[in-house]
Order: sequence, then structure tokens, then C-alpha cells
Amino acid sequence: MGFKILFVGTGNTCRSPMAEAFARKLGMRAESAGTMPGSRVTPAAVQAMQEKGIDIGYHRPKRLEFKQLPDYDRVVVIGDGVVENMPGLAGHENWNLRDIIGQPLGSYREVRDRIEERVHQLVDELNEWQRV
Repeated sequence: MGFKILFVGTGNTCRSPMAEAFARKLGMRAESAGTMPGSRVTPAAVQAMQEKGIDIGYHRPKRLEFKQLPDYDRVVVIGDGVVENMPGLAGHENWNLRDIIGQPLGSYREVRDRIEERVHQLVDELNEWQRV
């Protein structure tokens, strides 16, 4: 069934939904949430993911609920600004990906590709851990 992963961003409007979508595509049970969720996924994030054949336009940003953290096998903090908003996340894996809100589409593509790479590494690591 796969590991359960939570990706935490600030607004849950671009980076964390991208990571959630890539992890789900690889068979993981993944969710995402934000420390200060926005109202919708950014159009540029939707477009960048459509270029990879993945639709995140349906995603609705959600607020992080700390009581749910023990339900996940791995919690990944996606970017800068997240731990400052929620210091309780400091002990979790942090990918330190830059905020791309308001940036040109090229920035979304760059971060999208980095997220895809990191998600593949994470899934490989979790699968290897399961084999041991």
C-alpha cells in the first residue's frame, strides 16, 4: 500500500501539492498541508504540473493539523518560511525549496523538477528501508 507521507508548505498552493502529486503517482499515500493555507492552487503550479501530465487543479489547500503528524511515516517540510511559522516542525526533514509565488513560470518548472527528483529519492529510500 505504500508509506504515508505529509508534505508541509506555507500556503499549500504550489510546492507541497506538487510533491503530494508526484508521491501519489509513485504509489505512496501522500497528503499536503500548509501552515497558512491559501485559497487555491496557483495557476502557474497547475500549468507546470500539467506539463508533466499531472493535474493538481482539483487540490484545495488545507491547514496543517499537528495532532495528525503521528499518522504519517514521514513528514517533509517543503520550503523556507515553514518552520518559522510552525517551530514544532523543526525536527522533520526539510527540503528548503525557495518560495516561488509570484515568480515566472520558469521558476515553477525549476522547483517542480527539483521536487520530482527529491520525491523519487524519498520513495527509493522508503522502499529500500522496507526491504531491510
